[in-house]
Amino acid sequence: MRGYVYMSRRILLTLLSLIILSTMTVTASHASDAAVLEVGHVSAMPGDTVTVPIALSANPGIAGLSIQIGYDSARLQVSGIEAVAPGAALGRLTYVGINEHTYSRNPFTVTWFGASNDTSTGVLLNVTFTVRTSAQSGMGAVTVSNRLNSSFNQNGDAVALTITQGGVTITRDSTSGGGSQGSGTSGNGSSGGGSSTGGQTQPNEPDTGSNDENKTAADFTATAETEFIDKSTLSEEFQELASDNSVFTILGEEDGQKAAVAVQYTLRSTERAETVVVYRIDKESGTEIVRTCRYDTGTSAILLRGETGGLYMIGTNEVTFADIAAGTWYNPAISFVSARELFDGIGNNRYGPRNTMTRAMFVTVLARLDGADVTGYDTSPFADTDIERWSGPSIAWAEDTGIIDAGILNGYETGEFGPNDPITREQMAALIANYISKTDLKLPAATVEAFSDIDQASEWSRSAIDLMRAYAIISGIGNNRYNPTGTATRADVAQIFTNLINVMIR
Repeated sequence: MRGYVYMSRRILLTLLSLIILSTMTVTASHASDAAVLEVGHVSAMPGDTVTVPIALSANPGIAGLSIQIGYDSARLQVSGIEAVAPGAALGRLTYVGINEHTYSRNPFTVTWFGASNDTSTGVLLNVTFTVRTSAQSGMGAVTVSNRLNSSFNQNGDAVALTITQGGVTITRDSTSGGGSQGSGTSGNGSSGGGSSTGGQTQPNEPDTGSNDENKTAADFTATAETEFIDKSTLSEEFQELASDNSVFTILGEEDGQKAAVAVQYTLRSTERAETVVVYRIDKESGTEIVRTCRYDTGTSAILLRGETGGLYMIGTNEVTFADIAAGTWYNPAISFVSARELFDGIGNNRYGPRNTMTRAMFVTVLARLDGADVTGYDTSPFADTDIERWSGPSIAWAEDTGIIDAGILNGYETGEFGPNDPITREQMAALIANYISKTDLKLPAATVEAFSDIDQASEWSRSAIDLMRAYAIISGIGNNRYNPTGTATRADVAQIFTNLINVMIR
């Protein structure tokens, strides 16, 4: 069979490319009804091998299809050469498949081609992944995008493709070196009024004694419970603000204590997990987004770091950009960080996913994640940084708190920060490591294999790069390489901050 593979695939791919090019000018008015492609959602633990199905649930008649499949390489790896297997759907078409020598590219391309329409539905493709043993709890995303809009019918007309994304929900327990999260007994957050409680269990830890420095992320306070609030007890102003959203409080013996909680919540049909957020309600100043919150699809719960006695509201903050298409690998992460108001656009309703991330941008996002009040900074510690510019106060805050240190300034003239310089991957690692050290976030010790190019990193960044790998905050670029002096795009950094928040609230 291998003799068939290479010659016939070259011929079929060439024919497919010609048809795709000939159909790229077809107007939307000639497009057929949409096909619906669904990526499966499965659960696993570190070390498990799982199969994620990709299925057609609606098919108006496809004669050719080419898709790109991407995956969270920090949590998942393709399980060898036989990992990608065609299903029964589109059975009358010729499965062109992928080049076996590049199957582990991320994303990789899979192609079908035939001479007549096929309306069959069902599993189109099965992809088998192994969950990395270092994978942290959360969603290992598997994303699909329509390559060059290359789905078409027998007449060469474009067929719209709607894609529902999925992936692998990863949970760590005592056998995988992490902590399991309890969902408590909270009721459905979609209902207003009534009361119920929910909490987060403490992770299972190695026997490290009682030293506070060894505690994990969920240990920074005792487990807290939540209680839904009868909204009729709120002022008319806040009843109107809450509308049909649920309002809850975090219970504790003393108000103002930091708390990690889980609140059971069922997503509405109109809601996306990435854009569900929690708002802190202040009876004097209104509402403020809690940036350290996320929706855990595995437990159907909202996880957040808040304060006891605080009043909170569940809502959504859907931010869209004209240059962020559905189905792209970075769409979920950009939706996530934009919903938490960590990132702004670059103007004209554009996000600029491929734009280079600068040092000023990165520090500003860190300040927003921290919830830092930077309004009190009126002088800049650096000669090349204007305190009146949008990033000036955040840079001053980062220097004042020690997040920017002498190591991060390595290679710069004394008294300069280089706010408009592209941030390097080793600089990002060191800044995040410094931020983790500054906060009350205590991560358990972890030993990981060093990247093969770690000797190319500055000495002051090497331990930080190891930390980024240990907790899957910043992954490598492939072939066990980190590329410490490389730069990052705004899409890359959106994913990095999504990963960081996942680590902060595991």
